[in-house]
Amino acid sequence: MSQADAKRLEGLIRDEPRSATIYNFVGLNELRNGRFDSALAYFKKAVSLAPDNSLLVYNLAFTYMQKKEFDKAIAGFEHSLQLDPSMGKAYTSLGNAWVAQGQTAKAKQYYQEAVRVSPNNKYAHYNLGQLEFNAGNTGVAINHFNRCIALDSKYVMAYLDLATAYASQSQFDKAIAAFQKTLELDPTQVEAHYYLGLIYKKQGQWKKAVQSFARVVAANPEDAGAHYNLGLAYQQTGMEAEGRRELEKACQLDPEACRQ
Repeated sequence: MSQADAKRLEGLIRDEPRSATIYNFVGLNELRNGRFDSALAYFKKAVSLAPDNSLLVYNLAFTYMQKKEFDKAIAGFEHSLQLDPSMGKAYTSLGNAWVAQGQTAKAKQYYQEAVRVSPNNKYAHYNLGQLEFNAGNTGVAINHFNRCIALDSKYVMAYLDLATAYASQSQFDKAIAAFQKTLELDPTQVEAHYYLGLIYKKQGQWKKAVQSFARVVAANPEDAGAHYNLGLAYQQTGMEAEGRRELEKACQLDPEACRQ
C-alpha cells in the first residue's frame, strides 16, 4: 500500500470514527496485503461498533484462520452463523478449519451444510470432492468436481483433481481431457504433465510420454522420477543415448531409482 493510500485510509477513519464499514474496509485492505495483526485490530473495532453484523464477525474469524488460531476462528464462524444461518461461506470456512486440524468427519458435515444452504457454492463442492476422493468414494468425488466445474469453468484445481480421480478409475480418455484442460488454463501445473506422461506410458504412447516427461524435467530438473520415466520413454522411441542420459541422471538424483 502506498503512503498516499495509507493517508487516505487514515483520513477515512478520522472523518468517520464510529463507522464499522470504514474499519471493515481498512481491515480488508490489511488482510489482502497479509498484515493479519493489523487486520485483526480493525475488524475487532468494526465488530465492537456493529456486534450483530454477521459479515464483520466472519471477517474477524477469517483473519484468525489466516493466523492459524483455529479455536478463535471456529468460535467466530459459529457466531457468524448464529447471526446469519444462511451464510454458506461460514460453513465452508468451518469445514476448512476442521480439515486443518485433521477432523475430516466434522469438516464434511459443514461442507454438506454449505451446499445445502448455498447449492452453488463451488468451494464447498470442491472441498467435498477432495474429502470423498481421499475416503475412496471416487464416484461421489467426481460428481462434486464436475459440479464445481459447472459453476466455474475456469477452476483449475477442480480439473486437476477430476483428472486424477478419472485416472484412478482407469477412465483414461476422460482423465487426459481433464489434464489437458488443466494445462490449457494453467500451463504451470507440472503435476498434470507428469500424470499425463504416466497415462501415455501405460497406453504405450511413447512419443507423447516423452513430451510430457520432458516438460516436467524442464520445470523440475531435480525430479528423479521424471528423469527416470523420460529415460524409459526415450528408449521406447529408439533414442537410446538420450534414454541412458536420463536414466543416469535419475540414478544420480535418487539411487533408489536405479533399482526399479
